[in-house]
Amino acid sequence: MAHAKTHKCFAKECQRDIPNSKLLCIDHWKIVPEALRDRLCEQWKYGLAWRCHPTPEYTQAAVDIRAVIESKEAPRRAAAVANSPLLTGGAA
Repeated sequence: MAHAKTHKCFAKECQRDIPNSKLLCIDHWKIVPEALRDRLCEQWKYGLAWRCHPTPEYTQAAVDIRAVIESKEAPRRAAAVANSPLLTGGAA
């Protein structure tokens, strides 16, 4: 059975297809602080893909990255919900 060459971005709710060699789509990668990106890349150099058997350090860096993305996107999502036509009485 052939393995897929892409997967969904690791950011919660992102549906972009990206190469298996990447963890995030470019938009999400750009919002991660450089030090955290570097930490993840240091672990990647050892040839561990996120779908295989990553080290605990790689896994923790990925979890930390998802948390950073969530914290940066939460206000935007909350604003979108607050401005929803269903809540504001506007037309859908």
